[in-house]
Amino acid sequence: MHYASMSTLPLQMMRRSDDGSIVAKAHGTGFLWRHKGKLFLLTNWHNVTGLNADTGLLNGSFIPNCLQLSAKVEVEKNGASRLIRNVPLDMDLYDSSGPIWIEHSQRRKVDCVAIEVEFAFSNLANVPINEHDFEPKLEAAVGMDCFILGYPELIEGVAQTPIWKRGSIATEPELDHEGKPLILVDTASKRGMSGSPVLIRHNGILMPGGKVTRDTQIGQMENFLGIYSGRVGSDNLGGQLGRVWKAKVIQEIIDHGQPGIDPVHAE
Repeated sequence: MHYASMSTLPLQMMRRSDDGSIVAKAHGTGFLWRHKGKLFLLTNWHNVTGLNADTGLLNGSFIPNCLQLSAKVEVEKNGASRLIRNVPLDMDLYDSSGPIWIEHSQRRKVDCVAIEVEFAFSNLANVPINEHDFEPKLEAAVGMDCFILGYPELIEGVAQTPIWKRGSIATEPELDHEGKPLILVDTASKRGMSGSPVLIRHNGILMPGGKVTRDTQIGQMENFLGIYSGRVGSDNLGGQLGRVWKAKVIQEIIDHGQPGIDPVHAE
C-alpha cells in the first residue's frame, strides 16, 4: 500500500448537542504530519470552523464542536503481511481554553490548521506523510501531474483508503496566486476533498538544472505539494480549478501559528 494512503484520514465535522446527540455533520479529509516528535492532524480552517475562509460567513448551517477521524491500527502481523482495522475516534474541537487547533498568523487568510494529536494505542498503522522518502529535487512546474488524496462525496477505497484524484498544476507554482501562498490545480474535485494532501509525480529522467549530472535520476519520483482546500468559485464546476496551499504554510503554522479563535469571534 502506498505510504501516502496510510497518512490520509477521513474526517467528519459534527455538532454535538448537550445531550450528546449529533445534530449536524459534514465530511472532509485530513492527514498526519510529525514535527520534533509531535504528531499533528492537518486540515482546512473552514473544516473546523464551518465558515467560508474568504467571507467569514457560514458555509452551511452549523459550526462544528467535535471531529471524528478514522485511524488505522495494526491488530496482527505475519511476516510482511499485516491485519489492520479502522478505529473511529471522536475529538472535541474545544477545551477549557478555547479551540484546540493552531491557525496561521494570517488567520483565515490561510485556510489551513494544525491540531496536535495523541493516540492512546501504540500499534497505530497510520504514518506522517512528511516521513515518506520524497524527492526534494523534484520541483513543481506548471502543467505537471498532481494527485489529490481524499474522500469525495464520502467515496473511499478498500479499508477507508483515500481516492487518488488526478489533476495538473494550472498556475506557475513559484508565483503566489492572488498574493497568497496558493497554487491552482486543474481537477474535477468534489465535496469531501478539503484538507487533502497533494503530491506531484514524475516518471522518467529527472535532471536538476536541465543537464545530466551525478544528481540525474531515472524512475518514478514524488514530492509533497501542499494542502487542497476546495474549488474556486461557488458553482459545482468552478472552472474545474482547485486551490492548493503551498507546503511551506505547514511549517509556518507549526512554528509561528496562533491559537485558534472561536468562529463566533473570527474576523
